[in-house]
Amino acid sequence: MDEVLRRDPSGLTLRADPSALAPERLLVFEVRGAVTNFANAIRRIPGLELVDEEELEGDNQDKAPEAYLLVPDAAALQNILSLWKRWTAGQELGAGFAPWRDVFATLREIRTWGPSDRVQESDREIFEEEVELMGDGEFLAIEIELVFRSSEELATAAEHAVIERIGGLGGALVSGIRAE
Repeated sequence: MDEVLRRDPSGLTLRADPSALAPERLLVFEVRGAVTNFANAIRRIPGLELVDEEELEGDNQDKAPEAYLLVPDAAALQNILSLWKRWTAGQELGAGFAPWRDVFATLREIRTWGPSDRVQESDREIFEEEVELMGDGEFLAIEIELVFRSSEELATAAEHAVIERIGGLGGALVSGIRAE
């Protein structure tokens, strides 16, 4: 989380649609034990917006459950990070933070959403198998989803960088669409 805040110290870039899932605003809660305990603890904190919260109850068979929190802004992210650091250092959280103490007690880790959340290990294995079975001159169609910032200039530069990288690896852009 520190790294995300260092990249954009003035505040996390927010989208025009406040309900959009901007990756830099997602925190991953790695849950220890039963996800039901986490779900019960998290519900005691008003105003939190978990992604797919309705999925939590049915996920008790997962050996390494994760939950995703949509954080409204940089200040909220910084506050959660600060509380987590205090908790992991064995420090008191202070008056009024008992609900957070109960949430933290159910967690292995808190981290920002990143590459390991985008492509799961099982997806990587399937992709590698497909590539191994391909003959010379065959291509594998994949879909890449880019999340753009509000700046048109930065969005265009990011898109061109990805297209260049694909071309450099012998691939080609088949089609593209930009949703607003």
